[in-house]
Amino acid sequence: MIRTEASNNNESCRIVVQANCSMGWRENLILAASLAVLSIGLATALALMGLWLVLPFAGLEILALVWALHHTLVRLEAKEVITIDNELIVVEWGTRGMQRRVEAQRQWSRLRFLLPNSPFEVGLLSLLIHNKSYMLGSALGREEKKELFKELKVHFSASQVICVTDC
Repeated sequence: MIRTEASNNNESCRIVVQANCSMGWRENLILAASLAVLSIGLATALALMGLWLVLPFAGLEILALVWALHHTLVRLEAKEVITIDNELIVVEWGTRGMQRRVEAQRQWSRLRFLLPNSPFEVGLLSLLIHNKSYMLGSALGREEKKELFKELKVHFSASQVICVTDC
């Protein structure tokens, strides 16, 4: 998901990139509870038939599911905030607050987009600053990366944009 915020005088632009989260924590808990009822119900029926060893594994299965759902939701909270003004480009990454930040002069930055012909690959969008590459849009699919590239390309001169293949 890409959200663009431009300033009133069009001097700066802020782009927030985040994964699309279709289910929140509450919906995931409802899913886990419904699967727990089914799993524990089946395990109880098997325990009544003498297969009591199934019960602890049914509980472990539900705990593993809840942990995996929680871990996935935490990873989906990751954001990239790209701020571009007349002189600076600032990129910030983080999940609950910004954990990493890169600042660079706009004239020394390059935008690179490598998009293979294969429809199964999403491509590689990166910001090149002083021979270092910083990945952008890691949570995005192919079409969303193309959209992000188009939005970012506007803020760079033609000599600062490197595009390989279908851009």
